[in-house]
Amino acid sequence: MDTSSVTNEVSNAANSETKITASDIAQASTAAQTTAGQVGDHLQTLSEDLKLHLPAYYAVGLWGYCEGDNSTGAFSNCSQPSTSFSFDLLGLFGSASEQINKILPKDDNKVLAGYHDLSRWTISAYILGLTFTVAAIIIQVILIMFSKGKILLVASSFLASLFITGATIGVTVIYGLITGSIQSVLQPLGAHANLGAQTFTAAWLAVVFSISALLVWLVEMCCC
Repeated sequence: MDTSSVTNEVSNAANSETKITASDIAQASTAAQTTAGQVGDHLQTLSEDLKLHLPAYYAVGLWGYCEGDNSTGAFSNCSQPSTSFSFDLLGLFGSASEQINKILPKDDNKVLAGYHDLSRWTISAYILGLTFTVAAIIIQVILIMFSKGKILLVASSFLASLFITGATIGVTVIYGLITGSIQSVLQPLGAHANLGAQTFTAAWLAVVFSISALLVWLVEMCCC
């Protein structure tokens, strides 16, 4: 057999394989671009659909939320205050478009649904913290006339600090996770979220004042 003939056959076979591989890559690239375009169009359509059915933004508090209007800056359609409130963004989106649940990762559903149990515990903790704070104030007034009862004052202050601190940590964690999830999961749909700096500053100042009051009562009880 002629050596040059064999060499030519091998070269032709190699070129043929190379051409086939390059063609497959080109087809795969075209398919990927088509799929990406279809996904982009789907997200755009879904985003426009949500904008038609949802308000400009939601202002979320501890016991409820309100719908906001960018043009007027006013709130409307506020939910009824509830001690079992949790901000279920998936429920609100689902009422506007049934397609939203199909594109959201299931691992993020619990976050966007608002952590119902933790939200309820947080609200209860704030109520208990406020109750023990009022009790501490009443006991302090009584101590002006009577010298006994400082241990009750310290106990009330301690419980108030404990529940207020726990509730504030819970709120920070819940809304921090929801904000982060919205930014990472729903940003392709045009959704954005941010934490209310003034509200969280006030919440953590309440923690500082509560702990400071407890330390004052402890020093007074030990030194007097």
